[in-house]
Amino acid sequence: MSRINWITVYITLTMLTACATKNHSDETAKEAPAPVASVPAPVVAMPAPSPTPKYKSRIPIGAGGGIVKPLIPARSFCTRDRECGQHYGAFGYIIFTKRPTTDAIRQRYLSICRTFIANLEDVSGYAHIARSQIATTFWLLVSKPSDENSCEQLVASYDYARATGIAASIHKLKSAGPILVASGQPDVAQTETQQLLIIDLGKFTPSDMDRAFGIWKDKISQDSKYWGDVFNLDLIMAEFGSFIRKYGGTIVQTVKPG
Repeated sequence: MSRINWITVYITLTMLTACATKNHSDETAKEAPAPVASVPAPVVAMPAPSPTPKYKSRIPIGAGGGIVKPLIPARSFCTRDRECGQHYGAFGYIIFTKRPTTDAIRQRYLSICRTFIANLEDVSGYAHIARSQIATTFWLLVSKPSDENSCEQLVASYDYARATGIAASIHKLKSAGPILVASGQPDVAQTETQQLLIIDLGKFTPSDMDRAFGIWKDKISQDSKYWGDVFNLDLIMAEFGSFIRKYGGTIVQTVKPG
């Protein structure tokens, strides 16, 4: 074959190869899916964290108010020459409505005294805890006895005059007593706008008094659901349900003194 023909064949093959390569590239381009534009993931707003639960003040506390934790129940004594403490989270009082003129009444008072001492630790044991975290139940005294754990001395030294003033302010002088009065302020008789919780133990047997005092200690004085801006009487009465069925609905009340 002549040199010219070889050149012609070479040029022809080169052109055919180029065309074939181009066609293949075009087909590949047609078959390849178009690139998908990336779509940014939607921004989801995270819910705000729930606020930390706060304990509500159990009653409209006059001594500081504010947020308090479940209260620690305790006992103390209140002599005639001073107020019954200040700045506690709640105040309770054992009220006798009359002097023990018979042995039966005296034995009843001794029984509630033993319940008082057995169920509650002396507040002096909680000196490291803020007073606002303590629900203190007071035994009213004319003067402090030599033995604070002697119920004989505690009943003999009881301040019946002061107790009578409190009983009169809550209209409970006719009750046989004892009466458990709960308040948010230390001076019950002078607290005209303060709601008080009254638990009349006058008809209770000694064993029932012990159980009722246990409810006060273990539930009502500690748990915030019983204490909002006012006492939740429905919940409190539910706790005393068996006693209410036995002794009547007037054993648990909320009142304002005066």
